[in-house]
Amino acid sequence: MYRDYDLKKIADATAELKQNLSLRNKLDIIFGIIFLLVTATFTYIFCKQYQRRKIRKQRFKNLISQKIKKVKPLEIKEKIIDGEQIIKPEIVAAVSKKLEKFEESNLYLDKDFNLSKMAAIVDCNTRYTSRIISETRNKKYIEYVDDLRIEFIIDKLKNDSKYRNYTIKALTEEAGFKSPQKFKEAFTKATELTPLYFIKELKRQDYKQ
Repeated sequence: MYRDYDLKKIADATAELKQNLSLRNKLDIIFGIIFLLVTATFTYIFCKQYQRRKIRKQRFKNLISQKIKKVKPLEIKEKIIDGEQIIKPEIVAAVSKKLEKFEESNLYLDKDFNLSKMAAIVDCNTRYTSRIISETRNKKYIEYVDDLRIEFIIDKLKNDSKYRNYTIKALTEEAGFKSPQKFKEAFTKATELTPLYFIKELKRQDYKQ
């Protein structure tokens, strides 16, 4: 009787041990999978961050090495049609020429500059002015002016170290933007870099020199 009882206890203990070992193995597998997933996730994040840093550095180098070029007017071989009207080629040529002079000035740094003022400068109505800019500069009016402002401030940051100590608000005013947010958006759109990153890299370059 005792022998049967002992055998039953041994059998129960063995079964319990097997069950515990099976559960432990399952937990080990689950934890192993979780560990692999976490490791893979962190590796992916690290690689993406490394890649982004590398791309940003390359963009910075490209921006530093290239000279600021004013927008070159496109050669318009066909007539510009605005709605049902055709803008005469001589009007397009005259406005385009005046835009070239405008680009060499700093009139676009006026934060209250608008399409009406632009039209007055090129001696044309606002509708034609906007259309001619779009066709000859391949940009909408707002993007055209914003890019000129960003080109101006990049040139200042590259060639005059005092600008690198300006606040974003001060740079915003220098470039003729109405708000720091608008300035940062235009800068990032034009360069694919934030102004803070660009300034930081310029300062780092100075330190290395």
